[in-house]
Amino acid sequence: MKKFLSITLLFIFSSVSAFAHQPRLVKESQIEVIEPTVSKAYYAELTGEADIYTINSEEAFDLYIGILVPAIEGIDKDVSAKILKNGELLYFLDGENFEWYEWFEPFSGDDYFYGPELKDPSSTGPHPAGINVEAGTYEVHITSPDNEGKYVMAIGEKEEFPIDEITNVLFILPELKSNYFEKSIFAAYYNL
Repeated sequence: MKKFLSITLLFIFSSVSAFAHQPRLVKESQIEVIEPTVSKAYYAELTGEADIYTINSEEAFDLYIGILVPAIEGIDKDVSAKILKNGELLYFLDGENFEWYEWFEPFSGDDYFYGPELKDPSSTGPHPAGINVEAGTYEVHITSPDNEGKYVMAIGEKEEFPIDEITNVLFILPELKSNYFEKSIFAAYYNL
């Protein structure tokens, strides 16, 4: 029995690690980002106003931001992000005028539309590097023309999956699959 449990945990850990982003279900419009260099995916829905993510860093760091939406019928692909430092606009990720493309995430078994991203222009490969920014307070404002609709904000580039994150994934997958991707909750465990 111990051997079976060990193999199961090893399988789950390797699958979750390959997924790369620590998933976060967002229920509010003001979010504090802890450890902005650690790869996370914030699953959220605009409900009439911008969502604002705040990043406080006492040292320079590499900032990566990517915007996606779930590939579900009728989804708008017009989500944008404004990155500000001390109230001054630094970068604008224009989702309205971006050519979104379909992307399949094999480990979760989900389809997305991939939108604009802030990354190091010389970055290549499946894990883009962020842009080096100074220490300070940053805000990421996620908006759309009507401030309605589902989106994912990916942030960070370091893949870390301690055991508490693996446990978190196992508990939020059913809600993520049903509320976000409009799939059966049982689909949460029928993928890699």
